[in-house]
Order: sequence, then C-alpha cells, then structure tokens
Amino acid sequence: MMFLYPGRSERPAVPGTRVGAMGAIRERGQWRIRPGMTRGKRQEGNGPQSLSLHDLDKGQQPGISKGYGASLAEAATICLEERAHQTGVRLPVDGDFEEVFKVVWERSSSQMRACWADADFTTEQGAYGVAALLVPALTEMAIVSRSVRGTGFDFWIGRTDDAGPLFQNQSRLEVSGIRKGDGRSIQTRVQAKLKQTCRSDGLLPALVVVVEFGEPRSRVVRK
Repeated sequence: MMFLYPGRSERPAVPGTRVGAMGAIRERGQWRIRPGMTRGKRQEGNGPQSLSLHDLDKGQQPGISKGYGASLAEAATICLEERAHQTGVRLPVDGDFEEVFKVVWERSSSQMRACWADADFTTEQGAYGVAALLVPALTEMAIVSRSVRGTGFDFWIGRTDDAGPLFQNQSRLEVSGIRKGDGRSIQTRVQAKLKQTCRSDGLLPALVVVVEFGEPRSRVVRK
C-alpha cells in the first residue's frame, strides 16, 4: 500500500525528511504516520483483500451496533446490485491511500429492495457501510461514535485499544455516496466534504471517504 499526497506542498524539516499532511514525515522512503492514522500493508501475492458487508452486523466496531451494521450492509448491497455488480467486485481506492479491495455480500431479497426504495437515502447509508469497512482496512482505526448534527462530519474514529482521554488521538470521518458518477464528480464531492468539515476544524484531523457505486470505486482523503 502506498501513501500519496497529490497536489499538496511539503516543506523540508531536516535533511533526508519531508513533512506532509497531518504531520506525516517521510524519511528514507518510509512514512511515520501520526498515532491512529497508520497505513495498512498490502499482502503481496494474495490478491485483493476482501471486505465483507456482513462483517458490519457483528458489532466489531464500538460505534456500530449489530442492528445498525446489518442495515448498512443491506443498503450497500442494494447500491451495488442496482449497478449490476456481483459479489466479489473489485473496489479500487485512491486519494491519500492507494489500494484495491474486493467486496463480497449475499444477494438481496425483494423485501430488501422494497425497503430501500429511496435512492438518495440508500446511497448515503450504503456509503456509510463501505466506509466503515474501509477505515479499519486502511488504518488502525474504527468507528467509535456517531457525531452530532451540525458538526460537519458523520462519525468519530479512533483506535479501539486507546484508553486515553476522550477525543485524544481520535479523528473525524465524513462520508458521502454517489450512485453513479465520474472522476470529476467524485473530486467535486471530495472538495465539498473537505469544506464541510471546516465547521469543526481545530486540533483534530479528518478523513473524507467518497464511495461511487457505478464502477465502483472510492476516494479517501486526509485533512
């Protein structure tokens, strides 16, 4: 897995080092990432890592109950199947992370399709589901709590083994879904969501995840 910082300036720190976004320091070709935002590692030769939508209903993340996780899995399933994708479809990720996953799920039922007939709401919830799987796959973090309305972001994310004070080493997560779009629409949505998080800017970093179900693909950007 690689970290990319497209279009972002870097200032020299000490000889042999460069400082990038959120204080990440590149030294001798390696990234030392601030606590809680560590990159994952691709397992070379094993093919794309699987993201199972039904892991969402296991209650493995502090901020997603089994019931809510099952709901997110249903929404993501509807979004993917509506675009004629089948289980095992590849999901490339770009932005500040570069990786390829495959998404697996069980086929939807007619009852599920009737329940999730509102396309906009389903796309939003489906994107939440995919993002909830991407965050721990790309970082050492998980969703620890839902945010409150008006903050400009959707969830708090952090390390589940962190027993420090509230919000220490935590980050903000803003998610958005697009049922069918192109590269321009994805980047436009990313920029809009980065701007939206300005409402709560301060000392805590943010992660923006945009999920496009047409290809499908995702862009993950750190702030």
